[in-house]
Amino acid sequence: MNATTRPITPVERLAVRVEEAAEILGIGRSMLFLLLKEGRLKSVKIGKRRLIPLLELEAFLLRQS
Repeated sequence: MNATTRPITPVERLAVRVEEAAEILGIGRSMLFLLLKEGRLKSVKIGKRRLIPLLELEAFLLRQS
């Protein structure tokens, strides 16, 4: 590595797309959208994209027990 290049630092994501959130929870997209509609899971909308914060996924799972 020379003086002009810096190593690329991976960035930890704070939120995931609906499809990724469903996969993380082990449920289908339809069930995830139902949870969003019922207000049991929170999301944010940025432009046309809906994102679910990873902290929200963890909090949702904790509320289920």
